[in-house]
Amino acid sequence: MKYTDWLIPRLRSLENERRALVNIPERIRMLEMDFGAIRAATTDGDPVSGGTNRREEMLLENIAERDELKRNLAVTRREVRQIEGALDTLSREERAVIEKFYIDRPPDHISRLCEELHIEKAQIYRIKDRAMIHLARQLFGQVTL
Repeated sequence: MKYTDWLIPRLRSLENERRALVNIPERIRMLEMDFGAIRAATTDGDPVSGGTNRREEMLLENIAERDELKRNLAVTRREVRQIEGALDTLSREERAVIEKFYIDRPPDHISRLCEELHIEKAQIYRIKDRAMIHLARQLFGQVTL
């Protein structure tokens, strides 16, 4: 496996995943409030042709969506923790380069990095390559280059 095939998309989506860690619990809370507002399905009547009534379907859909969101939240938490833990092992320079290349990429990111770190463009790319190797080793163990 080429480590960058997995790593680069994860770094690029890190900010979205961080936002999801805030948004998913909020959506779950909204669904929980909606669940309480759905009138209970009556069980003493005959089922309609589909076997359930609309209120019962709404209850089941609500439960299913909350369960799926809870699973997504757990996976997202693990991935964010994993990536952030690996990023924490980088030097200040390496982290700045990785963040500007993949996580929060501003326009003209290389020129900004050159000015911020007071180094040449070629050195920026060497730092990026070294940081990617460090990240890959933190996440996958020994990697072949």
